[in-house]
Amino acid sequence: MSIAWALLHCTLGDVVIALALFALAGVLLRCADWPVLRPWTGGAIVMIGAITYTVWSEWFNVYRAGSCGYTASMPMIFGIGLAPLLQWLILPPVMVGAYRRLRSALFSAKAESTHD
Repeated sequence: MSIAWALLHCTLGDVVIALALFALAGVLLRCADWPVLRPWTGGAIVMIGAITYTVWSEWFNVYRAGSCGYTASMPMIFGIGLAPLLQWLILPPVMVGAYRRLRSALFSAKAESTHD
């Protein structure tokens, strides 16, 4: 049960981090539709913010609070697990791509339905 709770807690935390950073990118770029209009700049803001937060969070939770740890098989970069860092190099571009496709599909379907 504790493993299930940890998975749920960490997954929900990652969703909150992603949503907060997507919103921050929108505020900094003054554009809510930045994944379409400025995907590289917004994506860089999200990735840099997420990696920065992850480095701090991993350091704090592993070395300061001791609330979690790494297995011996976890590759590390400067004492931080590689998997949490790679997540934030992979997920933001995937999320921007998904947003762009979903937005395009939704608006083209909406435009077609208003012309009928």
